[in-house]
Amino acid sequence: MTTINTVEDLIRALDENPQWLEILRARILTKEVLELPQRLAEFAVASDRRAEQHAQDNNAQFEAIDRRAEQHEQANNERFDAIERRAEQHAQANNERFEALEQKMDRYQAANNERFDGIDRHLRSIDNTLSYLKGTHATMATLKNAGTLARDLGLRRVRDLTGDDLWDLTDAADTADLAANVLRSFHNADLIIEARDTAGETGYIAVEVSFTVNGRDTARAIRNAALLTRFTGRKAYAVISGRHKDDRIDSHLESGEVFWFQLEDEDLAAR
Repeated sequence: MTTINTVEDLIRALDENPQWLEILRARILTKEVLELPQRLAEFAVASDRRAEQHAQDNNAQFEAIDRRAEQHEQANNERFDAIERRAEQHAQANNERFEALEQKMDRYQAANNERFDGIDRHLRSIDNTLSYLKGTHATMATLKNAGTLARDLGLRRVRDLTGDDLWDLTDAADTADLAANVLRSFHNADLIIEARDTAGETGYIAVEVSFTVNGRDTARAIRNAALLTRFTGRKAYAVISGRHKDDRIDSHLESGEVFWFQLEDEDLAAR
């Protein structure tokens, strides 16, 4: 018979007799403690089932959320597509309106340009008419003061040469080296005066007239005076006559190539 005096004796006896251990465990432990491993196993199985169910539930919820998100995204895309279509329609309508406005403005601009061009042409016509009238008026005033013009040069006016007189001069001269436009300019001179100096010598005055005398008038007067000397062998003076002059001709005046006969307002006044 086994004698048990110490705990060590008990443990050794239980090791030697495993059936005692089961009997002792049943007497010492409660039913709940004994059933704990089985319950833990059952709990683990139940926990696995619940976890799987939760996972399924979560997956179902996530899938539902995904479907709702896709539906919202699709709805938003449809709304944005509709907004883009409306924006494109508005842009197209606005472009058509702007194009119509631009075409209308172009038509207005073209019409205004035509009107302004007409006004410009009319004003140029008026300017040309006024220039012609002012030039004619200056010529008449110069003819009226031809005697004074000659006296300013120390000469006495004898007569004014006519167009026929000028043709007679060129007909009697060798003009083969002269261009046709030069002869035409000479024949159309504004005024050619035959005059005498204090010694009784005959000379000529080539006068070019403009309301405002410029370089072209100056060049014609100088050229016509040179031609008069060539055709007659007499001294000839170049004179420009007008109410105003271009300052760029001052060098010709200072050199004595041409003389300036200025018309005054009273010379041009209507009487």
